[in-house]
Amino acid sequence: MDRNERWVWVVVADASRARLFRAETPRGPLVELEDAVHSAARLQDHELLSDRAGRAVDTQGHHRHGMEATTDPHDQEAQRFAHELAERLHVHHNAHDFDGLVLVAPPRFLGLLRGALDEQVAKQVLASLDLDLTRIYTAAEVQSHLPDPIYAAT
Repeated sequence: MDRNERWVWVVVADASRARLFRAETPRGPLVELEDAVHSAARLQDHELLSDRAGRAVDTQGHHRHGMEATTDPHDQEAQRFAHELAERLHVHHNAHDFDGLVLVAPPRFLGLLRGALDEQVAKQVLASLDLDLTRIYTAAEVQSHLPDPIYAAT
């Protein structure tokens, strides 16, 4: 592909999986580049928690009680994965692997991902679609949910 053409990447993600695609031409097929799984997000709560919540003594010093975790472990894993994915996109951006991004994710993870992107990568986002397409298995099926041509997102 001529480097004067725009290389748009499509990121299809949720809290436990991210698939990266490249649109080689405005109406051409998507090509899957990567399929990353964040297996920790699929664990049960008790598997994510490394130990019981801490213990505390009240201000009078007479009673001990358990402390509850302040953040849901699945939320923490989703945030961790969003940051990992954002870092991966940052590396690819610095390598000039894409000129534009289309983000596709369920609303909650889409917000986490957009919030994790650095300023340079965030400027490359052409469109955000609040859809969960991670369970769609073929690139053609994913593409059927995107604007036609893909550059129409610009």
